[in-house]
Amino acid sequence: MEMIPIIGLFLAAAGLFIPSLISSRSSRRREFKAASAPLLIKLLEERTMISKGSYPFRTLTEDELFKVFPFATKRKQKRLLAAFYRYVNAHDKIAQARHYHSDLPYDGGAFFVFSFTIDNPDEALKEIKPLIDELTTHC
Repeated sequence: MEMIPIIGLFLAAAGLFIPSLISSRSSRRREFKAASAPLLIKLLEERTMISKGSYPFRTLTEDELFKVFPFATKRKQKRLLAAFYRYVNAHDKIAQARHYHSDLPYDGGAFFVFSFTIDNPDEALKEIKPLIDELTTHC
């Protein structure tokens, strides 16, 4: 019989602290999502361009990624950095880009100096996907 009041007291104390822990975590998620939204938009546009065959080079910088770090946990920061290095590797070593007019000869129309196509979009997208996944998952 003496155990019931102790259990009730423990549940009351837990009821005071658990909601504050949940709300602080949800605010951290909200801040992380707000900070990562511009990066995610750039990545999704880049993914769309690569899947259509054009090559946008790198649209994200390491400085932009570091702006998200204050809102992520240490573990999430490590995963973001590893995914970002895979993203850089996809652009620097994996993607095989060629100038647009190397494939299609100049036909007298509009000429874009910085028009590039990508020969292996699937391999590049495979390396970019982890960064998209990390930016969309919770911190």
